[in-house]
Amino acid sequence: MSTASRSNLLFSGLGMTTALSGLLLEQRINPYSADQLEALSLPKLNYLDQKSTTWYSAQFATTSNVLKFSSIALPLVLFATKQSKPERVQLLFQWSQVTSLTWGITSITKSMAQRDRPFLFNPNVPLEEKLKAEARLSFFSGHTSITAASWFFLAQHVQRYSNNKWVKTLTWIGAITLPAFAGYARMRAGKHYFTDVAAGYLVGASIGFFIPKFHANYAQKNKKQKLN
Repeated sequence: MSTASRSNLLFSGLGMTTALSGLLLEQRINPYSADQLEALSLPKLNYLDQKSTTWYSAQFATTSNVLKFSSIALPLVLFATKQSKPERVQLLFQWSQVTSLTWGITSITKSMAQRDRPFLFNPNVPLEEKLKAEARLSFFSGHTSITAASWFFLAQHVQRYSNNKWVKTLTWIGAITLPAFAGYARMRAGKHYFTDVAAGYLVGASIGFFIPKFHANYAQKNKKQKLN
């Protein structure tokens, strides 16, 4: 088995394991009953987190959904470049590894933390929303982590494939700002606290940045060993 195959096996297996574990754990979360909601009291929050308990917007929720799902498909643009042709299979592996690992770590953390979403403490939010199991899965933001992972993954490979300075710069600007806006939209939707989106940003960006980096360094090291 080649070194590339071993690294793909490692990260693909880890990604699938964490994603499946997260899915199973989330299924075990029980929603609050109406009586339990009545007994809920607002926890102690820092200033930035407090603001989310006053926000609730369907429009911002839709915006964050658009950013999330469009970001997941975003790396497809890499397959349209001639430079990526020799590496398209490897790119597909890396893309699936980044997505599954990010989703899995996010889901596992949500299930273990069981942090109440800020809209639970907003009297203007309909009761049926508060009675859903996902109302207890605030930490950390999956929309932010997935958006950040996808954009940083894209930016890493654009850095390798493109010779255009402006394309590289604009891609990195998008990678830095759009996940942050997705997080802000989740806060305005009443779905997450600032600390939720900050953690999601850091986790997603780290996975999207370091998985391609690891594969590139691993391939370079293997190439040098063969030459020697």
